[in-house]
Amino acid sequence: MDAQSDGALASYLDADAQEDDLPLVSKPTWFEEMAEALKPQNLIAALMAGAITGVIGVTASIAFASLIFSGDLAPYAPAGIGFLLFGGMIMVTLTSLFSSTPGVISGVTDSGVAVLSVAAVAVIAALPPGTPPETAFVTVGAVIMGASILTGLAFLLLGFLRLGDMIRFIPYPVIGGFLSGSGLLLVKGAITLMTHASLVPSLTQPGLIVRWLPGLVFAVVLILIMKRISHFLILPGLIIVSIAIFFAVLAATGTPMGVAAQQGWLLNSMPAGGLWQPIQLADLRQVDWGILFDQAGSLLSTSVVLVISLLLGATGIELEVQKDIDLNRELKILGVGNLLGALVASPPGAHYLGSTALVHRMKAGTRLVGVLQAALTAVVLFAGASLLLFFPIFVLGGLIMYFGVTFMLRWVVDARKELPTMDYVIVLLILGVIFAVGFLPGIAVGIVLAVILFVVNYSRINVIKHALSGANHQSTVDRPELYRDLLRRKGHWLYMVKLQGFIFFGTANTLFNQFRARIEDREQQRPRYFLLDFHQVTGVDSSAMLSFQKMLQYAEQQNVVILFTALSPVMEKRLTQEPFVSKRDQQWRMFPDLDHGMEWYEDQVIEDFESVGFGIKPPTMTRRLVKVLDSRKSADAMMSYLQRIEMDAGEVVLEQGDPPCGMYFIEEGQVTVQLKLHDDRWMRIRTMSSGTVIGELSYYLDIPATARVVTEGKAVLFFLSIESLEAMGEKNPEISTAFHKFMANTIAERLVSANDTMKVLLD
Repeated sequence: MDAQSDGALASYLDADAQEDDLPLVSKPTWFEEMAEALKPQNLIAALMAGAITGVIGVTASIAFASLIFSGDLAPYAPAGIGFLLFGGMIMVTLTSLFSSTPGVISGVTDSGVAVLSVAAVAVIAALPPGTPPETAFVTVGAVIMGASILTGLAFLLLGFLRLGDMIRFIPYPVIGGFLSGSGLLLVKGAITLMTHASLVPSLTQPGLIVRWLPGLVFAVVLILIMKRISHFLILPGLIIVSIAIFFAVLAATGTPMGVAAQQGWLLNSMPAGGLWQPIQLADLRQVDWGILFDQAGSLLSTSVVLVISLLLGATGIELEVQKDIDLNRELKILGVGNLLGALVASPPGAHYLGSTALVHRMKAGTRLVGVLQAALTAVVLFAGASLLLFFPIFVLGGLIMYFGVTFMLRWVVDARKELPTMDYVIVLLILGVIFAVGFLPGIAVGIVLAVILFVVNYSRINVIKHALSGANHQSTVDRPELYRDLLRRKGHWLYMVKLQGFIFFGTANTLFNQFRARIEDREQQRPRYFLLDFHQVTGVDSSAMLSFQKMLQYAEQQNVVILFTALSPVMEKRLTQEPFVSKRDQQWRMFPDLDHGMEWYEDQVIEDFESVGFGIKPPTMTRRLVKVLDSRKSADAMMSYLQRIEMDAGEVVLEQGDPPCGMYFIEEGQVTVQLKLHDDRWMRIRTMSSGTVIGELSYYLDIPATARVVTEGKAVLFFLSIESLEAMGEKNPEISTAFHKFMANTIAERLVSANDTMKVLLD
């Protein structure tokens, strides 16, 4: 490298080092985030966003409460609305103040309400005739409390155990089945809310069809417009326009509001003094606890649905705000929020993806937005009950139907283009079970299908990462050319597979079938050894040991020795038990890593070769030099430059980091090349025996020794110093040239061997 190039490189490295020293951008503290939110420009945006999300949240709470507290429970709908408003207020306050990402909005979710609305109908049906309405109301409230408590505890448990990311492993089609089922329940519930009748007559009687048809029109218009225009004012604007059209029709037909309320078009009445009517502790004495326990399935279903909602909500929010969410922290916050909401029988909740996306698109993603939404909710909860009398039932039902139809379109229509046929069938199957039998059986079917789907998909993954032979993979023991050639020619004796992933019965049986096929393949020479490397195996199921037992039995019949390398402690323990332990060292062997297993196999090949009795010994360095220099006289001249060194076991020949001083030639014995790791442990890199060279790279590249070299036993070495090599070049140039050619050939052989292995691994 010339001086100019060297200077340019030095300048670049200095600049790069300065860039590396720049401090990391730290995340602002909570107080800094609040101070930023209170700046005038951010405060105005937060006020607008809080007002809009507040209207949406309040409207959704009214709709959801009307869905749960309908039919015989309709007189208690105002109290139910208060429950949901309080729960939403608590949820959005906690999330806004303590979420890992500012501007996240949460509240009572539609998917959980869908399940609880079905549970409420089941509770009413299960109560004996003549049960006081207040008892039915309190019992339904207790069911809601149970669902929120169970969901809150599940969230907290997942959060504190840091299992948040485990939620992301739920199979996609199973999620689709659950959410499409939730959408179906919402549509059914919306129709029932608007007609005050069951589903079948609502769909067949003209007088009832008129009741839910405006809600369907509202939902369809909302879907069509929202698909084409993504503006934050669309939803509240359509709600206001629909209410205005409704009252315009009343005025045009001369229908008083009281008459419209009696006909079921408006909410009947609201209590004086607000909607805050919590269930008192004494009221719980009226609960029919037997019926409550019968609804355990609904409570479990609600928790499962909320976990899935949290998964999709968090993932969608991450994509929307372009920031990672600490899912474990969110679980803890939502867990506390659900437990507090349970105190007033508020259904469980999670993140609102739509409202959160709206806030961030309005450039109002601060912690203040949710607080302002909570304040608006509190006004309606404690002082604004009379405002709810102006909400037409069809608007509330249409809003619920919009949520339900959106789920159905996403997972039944759009998913057909995205999902493979089998995954799409799973979505439809779960949806069908939920429609025909119920949500809990649908969840059970979903869990079973998830397990089956996992097994089917995982069984398609080949646990064999690489299949090699002794010809294209050798140990790190540096052997003489004679033995290297022998190992290449006898490479078919070894069939080696590097395993990966988790091994259970299905994949282990596939491995056994592949092993048997290789043994019985008449087009290839039959192996004598079968090596299984477990270095990249994450775990082994107990059932897989049956396949390994079959493998050993078959290997014994075929006179094949099995080598296990890099086993986990658990599998090592299993192999020390019957029926494996009795065959150890005869039919199978175990080694700490692949390199030691390969070394043992190679020793067996060499031992078999030497036992034939040809009397051939591996060449010493002296004999190799005679062969390279073509004469004993030249070899003697070369040897005059070498210094003979005798060493005992455990002596250090080269220390890692030593400056280049020359080369060592092993005449007798073995040495081990070791690399020091960051935890001060020494890892074996290579073992070298007679006829090999060490230190040549340090000499030719003029770099410090990259590893330590230690003798394994008594050894005889020849040392060629830098000074002697330079003297040889001056006095005996022909010998020097032949020597450098010999060294180039030695280094090239190592590169060829490494390249052969690399080609096989990349195929």
